[in-house]
Amino acid sequence: MDLEKFIGVASQSMQIAPFDIWYYPDYNFISIYNKSVTTINTYTGGPLQQAVSGTTILNRTWYSEGIGQKFQTYAYEYLNDDDDGYLTWYVGEDPTVTVEAAALGPNGNIGRRLMSKEPMSMVMNFGISNSWAQIDWLSLTFPLTMSIDHVRLYQPEDAINLTCDPDDYPTYNYIQAHPEAYQNSNLTSWADTKYDTPKNSLVHGC
Repeated sequence: MDLEKFIGVASQSMQIAPFDIWYYPDYNFISIYNKSVTTINTYTGGPLQQAVSGTTILNRTWYSEGIGQKFQTYAYEYLNDDDDGYLTWYVGEDPTVTVEAAALGPNGNIGRRLMSKEPMSMVMNFGISNSWAQIDWLSLTFPLTMSIDHVRLYQPEDAINLTCDPDDYPTYNYIQAHPEAYQNSNLTSWADTKYDTPKNSLVHGC
C-alpha cells in the first residue's frame, strides 16, 4: 500500500541464494515493461534470502471494499533453460517484469544461479503483514475476506511434467529411505534424525 496515494501495490518476487554482492543482480538483464506503474523493488534481500522483485501499482476497483469489487488476474511464466531461461510476471494480461537467466550470473565468489529446475509447489498465501508492505490498518474492517476465484497451470504440450519425482531430480526413494526427517514434526535439526548428513561436491568433494 502506498500510504501517500492510498493505492495498492503488487510485489512480484523471486527469492534466490547464494546472494549477489549487496543483493544486486545484473539489472542489464531485467526488463520493466511500463515504468509508469512498475518499478524495481527497493527491498533487495536480507540474511535469509535475496529478492529479485518488482512492484506494480494496482487498480482500486480490484478490492472487495473498493468502488468496483472486481477480481484481477496475476500470473508468472518461466523457462528453466540454463542459457535462455527467464521469469516474467503479469498483472492482468500485461507483463510487468522479466528476469533473464543472465541476470543471475557469476558475481564475486559465487557462481551462476539457475532458474529453478527442481519440483515446486504452488502456495496460496493469504498472510497480511507490515513485513511485506505498509498496511493502512485503520482503514481495514475485520473480519475481512480475501478471495481466489480459480488457479490455472499451463505447460508446453511437449513438456508436460506434473510430478514431485522427475527423472532428473528424483525424490521419492530418498524420502522413503528417510521417513523420520519428513514425518516427525518434533524434529528440529537433521542431526536429530540420526541419519548421515547429505554430502555435496562443493564441501565434501564427492
